[in-house]
Amino acid sequence: MSYTRQIKRMMKSFKKVRTINDVENFIINFKSKRIVNKRLWAKAWAKLARIYTKRSKYQKIVKRYPYMFQHEVTGSWDMPFALFGFECGKGWYDIIANLCEQIDKSLTEEEKKTFRVDQIKEKYGTLRFYINGGSDKIFDYIDEAEKMSEITCESCGKEGKLYERFGWWRVRCEKCREKLEKE
Repeated sequence: MSYTRQIKRMMKSFKKVRTINDVENFIINFKSKRIVNKRLWAKAWAKLARIYTKRSKYQKIVKRYPYMFQHEVTGSWDMPFALFGFECGKGWYDIIANLCEQIDKSLTEEEKKTFRVDQIKEKYGTLRFYINGGSDKIFDYIDEAEKMSEITCESCGKEGKLYERFGWWRVRCEKCREKLEKE
């Protein structure tokens, strides 16, 4: 089968994707056929992120501060946030919401026009919040939020501890840690 036919066939099957499992299976199938089409690959990951992050808290944060997440609203696919959304567990969503509120209060209307969140993710077990623009005050708020994530369970939002398992650092409460250990 020609490369073009494979791409057309993959695009047709991609339209049927509705759940996280569908997207993951699509990506596995995509990799196994060694098809290197960057546009289709990016669409698959973006769809996975949209399906995965369709959580009410996520949506509330993005809708409340549209200027921060303008690439999410406009559909610009050149930034990690637009492709993957919040790359962390929902337990940290309250920390992110509080941080966005603090940033919103400290920005002027003029600054809001250029301010943008580039990426929100977990790295080495704690929250990382990357922005484009901002003052020292905003970076202090970000440092506070990152420190809060060190003692907040990433899964449920309760008080937790930073620990290492198989080379991966995570913050979990006792209940979530036991659940993770069983897997």
